[in-house]
Amino acid sequence: MRGFVFSLLFLFLLHSVSFAIDIVFVAPMKGEFSSYSRQMYNGLKLSLPAGISISEIDELNEDFVDAVAAKNPKVIIGPFFKGDVDNLTETFCSKPVLVLLPFAKQDTPCPNVFHYGFDPLSAASQLAQQVCSLPIGSVISFYGMDRLSQKEHDVFIDSLNRCGGVDVESYGLPSFVNLLGSVIKEAFDIRKINRIGGLTEKKIFQQEVEPDRVVIFAPPKVMVNFLSMVDYYDVKSGGILGLTTQMTPGFARLNATATRGVRLMFPYFLCNKDDLNKGFVDQYRKMFFEDPTQFSALGFDIGNILLQLFAGKNIKELADQKLVMGKLLFFSDDNNGVIDYPIFDANEVRLCAKQTSNR
Repeated sequence: MRGFVFSLLFLFLLHSVSFAIDIVFVAPMKGEFSSYSRQMYNGLKLSLPAGISISEIDELNEDFVDAVAAKNPKVIIGPFFKGDVDNLTETFCSKPVLVLLPFAKQDTPCPNVFHYGFDPLSAASQLAQQVCSLPIGSVISFYGMDRLSQKEHDVFIDSLNRCGGVDVESYGLPSFVNLLGSVIKEAFDIRKINRIGGLTEKKIFQQEVEPDRVVIFAPPKVMVNFLSMVDYYDVKSGGILGLTTQMTPGFARLNATATRGVRLMFPYFLCNKDDLNKGFVDQYRKMFFEDPTQFSALGFDIGNILLQLFAGKNIKELADQKLVMGKLLFFSDDNNGVIDYPIFDANEVRLCAKQTSNR
């Protein structure tokens, strides 16, 4: 049955390529997530030739599945939210239509339903593998109190435990800056030992615990506050690895010392120097007169995947594909895209944030 569905699906796609390929983009078109939808749509539109039509369906409408079915699409991109993914895939599973999910995943594998997007839990596992590959013995791990950061931290710890031989201590990070300092002082056993007077006062701290690596999982604002506070206490370690969702203006305000020795994993980095990324950013700015976001990059990548399918490739055969968000290694047995995410020097992130904020 699986082979039949694939054959039927790609016959439809290939037959349509000389005409109009009907794509339906299902996303929240109003409300707080609408800007993300527009950014992703712009990236998708940028990657596809003009002859391909894209219809937009608002997944916030109760009858959105019926509205999608009425379009009789060859490709469905979306929806965003888990409950809507379940409703849509229940209707279209094993039908001659390709469904690409950019965020929430389906529970039950379907031969025509695939996931391509930033998977923070997979990224957390990759960070653990990075730590496991290093000759280190001690790690202090920090995580934000939001649900996603806690899940990332749990996956990281599980993956790290499998490689063994690494001593880990974990600390939750409060979102309030005035509480953040007490957590950092406790984790690194920091004490104030002196105060030097002069034209400017400088606090001198003594650090008793110096780990081989520090790892942090946190939203951008908490990440920036953490790096700033670690710089304030002059914390020493073998280096900081971090996972966060996006680059914010807060990175531009960090001191160079706060990002020294820090490496961050992002779903998309605006100032990536790869030719592919530079070309994407230049095209996007010319077309839409603004900087792209990681949502724009996601749409652009999905469009480039579709172009390969329309040219006759099988999606399960796509491997070692350099895309804007990272390197697509392969689609797994349960149809999830496995991506090798890039890790960037945080000082480059800081300088990039300064450049973009000055535009």
